[in-house]
This record gives sequence, structure tokens and C-alpha cells, in this order.
Amino acid sequence: MDAPFHFHTSSDLVILTGDRATSVEDLRALLASCNEGCVFHHTFQVLLGHHYVGERYANDFAHWFHVAAGEPSLAERVAAVDIRDFVSLGELRAHLLELIDGYLADNSGIASRPARFPFHVCRSISVVMPTGRVAYGLEDFASHVRASTKRTIFYHFVEARLRLGFQSNDFSYWLETQCDRPDLAEQLNRLDFYHFTLENIRTRIADIIGREAQAA
Repeated sequence: MDAPFHFHTSSDLVILTGDRATSVEDLRALLASCNEGCVFHHTFQVLLGHHYVGERYANDFAHWFHVAAGEPSLAERVAAVDIRDFVSLGELRAHLLELIDGYLADNSGIASRPARFPFHVCRSISVVMPTGRVAYGLEDFASHVRASTKRTIFYHFVEARLRLGFQSNDFSYWLETQCDRPDLAEQLNRLDFYHFTLENIRTRIADIIGREAQAA
């Protein structure tokens, strides 16, 4: 191992921007012009509070399109977006706009129809802090993951792809580049945070690395 893994956590300040959409075309316009922190809040950040095993939509936009705008077909299109396919918020925003534009091209009559209630645009600002936990090997790593908070798992496993700029996470990056274990990195990359809660993801990561540490 070349370098240890330093565990961090983050805290988010959520700001109500004052912008709100009362129709599909309103939300489309706000999505096109809003700060990227708003895109993050309504797609990535929402993973912290939701357990998607039992919930229908994986982002706030899809939920609003169905419940408020009364457009379940548009909601399904937007809900199908997998944030793991994107390495920047700009790419994610562009894809969401493309989906909305495609739907409105076929359903132009609904663009300005008033929704049942408005969509309030929020923005997240993250503050990152070290936890003091440092892993010097696989056994340390498994132990620290098991003791980590949901926020730490989110920071390193979900949010990380925006920092790394490719479809991976901090844990896998460390395992591959510092521990020469691309096999373990790939196992973690296959864990699906849409189908498991962050608590489940934490347990699965700790179990995968813990078993390998014991076998070494």
C-alpha cells in the first residue's frame, strides 16, 4: 500500500433560492439557469434522505412531475436517469433538459398548465471535514467503514464521482491505485445505491473488504 485512506464527512447547508416553478415549462427554465448546487441537491443530495427500496422516484424532479404536474410519463423518464452515468453536474443537467424537451415536443399542450403545487428550488453547499479515521490496510479500512456515518459513506461513495471526474468512488479509487486491488475496486463499483440504502451499502462494503482482509 502506498498511501493510507483518510475518511471524511460532510455537512450540507440547504438554501431556499426563492425560485419556484408552477408549470413544467417553468421548471425546465429554472433547471436550465440554476446554480449547479441546485441540480446536486435535487438529484444527488436527495439520496441521503430517501430509501429507494420502498420509494417510487429517485429524484425530486421526477416526484414533482408526477405528483404536482400530473405527468407520470415524464416522471418515469426523469426517474430512469442514473446519476452514476454522469461525471459532472453539467452533463446531468443537459441530459435532464433533453428529456424534458423531448417530452414537451410531443406534448406541447401541457407545458404551461398550472401544477397542483409549486416546485421550490433549493441549493446545497457542502462543508467537508476530516473524521480522524485513517486506514493503513484492508483490515483497518473495513473496521472504519463499519463505524462510519451515513454522511461519510455518501461523501466517499456517491458524491465522489463529481470530484474524481469518472464513474467510480473514493473507496474503489484507493483500492485500485494504492492497494493494487482492482478486483476489490470493481466489486465496490458494482454496488447499487439505488437499490440499497446507504446503511446497506456501508455493511456490504465492510463485509467485502473484511472477508478479504481475513483471507489474506
